[in-house]
Amino acid sequence: MKLEIMTTQEYEERQQDTTQKRRLKESMRRGRYCRADLFPDCIVGTFAVPDKKNLFQQKEILGYYMDREQLLLVSDEKMEENLCQEVAKYSAVGVDTPPQFLAGFIEYLIRDDVIFLQKFEERLAHMEEHLIKMEIKHFDVQILNIRKELLKLDSYYQQMMDLCGILEENRNSLMTQDECRIFGVQAVRIERLHDTTHILKEYCVQLRELYQSRMDDRQNNVMQMLTVVTTIFMPLTLITGWYGMNFEHMPELYSKYGYPVIIAVSALVILVEFLWFKKKKWF
Repeated sequence: MKLEIMTTQEYEERQQDTTQKRRLKESMRRGRYCRADLFPDCIVGTFAVPDKKNLFQQKEILGYYMDREQLLLVSDEKMEENLCQEVAKYSAVGVDTPPQFLAGFIEYLIRDDVIFLQKFEERLAHMEEHLIKMEIKHFDVQILNIRKELLKLDSYYQQMMDLCGILEENRNSLMTQDECRIFGVQAVRIERLHDTTHILKEYCVQLRELYQSRMDDRQNNVMQMLTVVTTIFMPLTLITGWYGMNFEHMPELYSKYGYPVIIAVSALVILVEFLWFKKKKWF
């Protein structure tokens, strides 16, 4: 097997203007997602790998060209020098042929994704605990960012599943049946990651609903308190309006005890209402 790994610049400088070069350049130019284009004598495609450290950063584009004799990997950035050894560690069937190495490379790309998704779950669980205690600020912004990250991962896994499905079908008969089955196994593994991502997205929706419920409860409590306060002072407003009319023959209008009496009546009304509301557990 002939394996070549180089950067885009190195590929431009070394390769001649051949059909292989034109196909790979066109695929990398158009391919901002994971894809596999089948030709009678080769398979050309790209991997659009998200940056796990910052999913909002631009994806790393990796192009590949594969036929029966060789596999060529081209990246915008320089790949690891020991990439062949790393891929061999994650390949269960060896890397003796181009399809086997490509399948091992796919496994290498998703090698730590289970742990990566578990960290998402831990973040959401931590946010849920603080949300229940109402000790979290800017929750809506945080949950929106996490959901956007999960959407990017969901799209990435869906594209990888489609890519592995195309390779497994082997419509140009470039691979053996055993090699095709390897990509079927990879498709199943990526599908599990895709399902996990979908579950985490549903978790985000549930947390947003919980957050909205907590906000509604808080708003209801505030409205209830305002209603209680308004109800308490309504009789006092009535008394104030009544005695503010200043009719000539109103009782207690000229009495020296009129003012203390009104104060005592108002205090008594507030006390009775307070005890009544407390008995009804309105606050």
